[in-house]
This record gives sequence, structure tokens and C-alpha cells, in this order.
Amino acid sequence: MPCAPYAPWRPAPRLCWLTVGAVLLYGALAAFANRAHGDGPMLRSALVQGLSCGVTTFGLSTLIDRGIAGLLRRRWPRRRSGAFAALAAVALGAGLHVATNLWAATPELVATVAWPVVALAVYCPLYAAGALKRLP
Repeated sequence: MPCAPYAPWRPAPRLCWLTVGAVLLYGALAAFANRAHGDGPMLRSALVQGLSCGVTTFGLSTLIDRGIAGLLRRRWPRRRSGAFAALAAVALGAGLHVATNLWAATPELVATVAWPVVALAVYCPLYAAGALKRLP
């Protein structure tokens, strides 16, 4: 049974749950990675990384869905459009994580950003594969 298309103002429930999970999980990991620097930097890094992961999970999932649909309309092959959308999403997400944490002066930058970037590298291709299956 194909999924019903969702309007931008009404996202799919699975995407909302993925976003909430990303905010909580990666915010907690950032707090753990920065715990040695005191409460202020720990909480700031947890908030920044949690919000960054929420934005990337929601935004990049939407970007993958719309990117694949747009490339398929331009007659790109299915696999190539999925791979391109996933690769673009990984690059944008990794850049956003690093940039926001640099801006927030996160003390343990590598430890804070490493897990979310690895997760992006796994999540985006899997999400793109699922998006290709959902499209007609």
C-alpha cells in the first residue's frame, strides 16, 4: 500500500518521530561528550546539537523526498536520483553540524559531531531507498 503524499505543513508521522528521536538522542550524546567542561558548555552543546540534528533529520528527509521526485521528473534514472539526493543530504547535514557547533564554540567538536555525521551517512541512503520504494 503506497503512502499518501503529505503536504509541507503536514509531515508524515514517521518523520516527526524520527525528528524527535534525533533531537533527544544526539542532544544527550553532545551533553555526555562535553560534560567535563561544566554545566554551561555542556547544556549549550546539547541544545545546539539537538536542534541541529532535528533540523537535519526533518529538513534533509524532506529534501531527499522532493529531490528524488524532481530528478525523476527530469528523467534521471531511479538509482542515480536516489544516490544523488542522499549524497547531497549527507554533505549538507555534515556541514550544518560542523558549522553550528563551531558557531556555538562547542568544546569537544569532534566528539560532538562524529556520531551524528556517521548516522547521516547511514540514514540518508536508507531513507532515499525507502523514498524510491514509496514513489510510483
